Amino acid sequence: MVIQQLDRNDAEKVFIIVDNGAGATIPAGGAVIWETTSDANGLRVVVPTTAHKHLFAGIMDKSMASVTGSYTLMQVYGYRSAALYGTFASSGASQAEGAAQPVVQVNAQHYLTSAVTTTASDAVVSQIPLRAALAINATVAASTTTQVGSAAVYINAM
Repeated sequence: MVIQQLDRNDAEKVFIIVDNGAGATIPAGGAVIWETTSDANGLRVVVPTTAHKHLFAGIMDKSMASVTGSYTLMQVYGYRSAALYGTFASSGASQAEGAAQPVVQVNAQHYLTSAVTTTASDAVVSQIPLRAALAINATVAASTTTQVGSAAVYINAM
């Protein structure tokens, strides 16, 4: 566990070391869940699944290679200026998300989305929001498809 040393310019942050159990590259800023298979060892993280979205582990600090046994830091507490964030633009209009929105994970994706967003394929509104929230307003460009960018979030996955 790495706990950022206190200083007056940065918010407190806590990181832990994790192992890639996803079999694919996990991007920096990506949300992950704890591995739940028989290979689970308390270090392994994977892409979120519908059945296990409640097992939010944290946000990846750096990109992690696609091989099991690749270790890197994951942020579990504090302010993060760039977490992957997606929104579902259904009308082709740009969408703005307000600060302090609760966020949830999306099935088979490494990005977070607003807990008040719904889609036909992934009714995220029925999920319990993660202990993370948008820190600033996030605006996603006009589109009729899911748009992924980054947003600042507060994380509390300890």
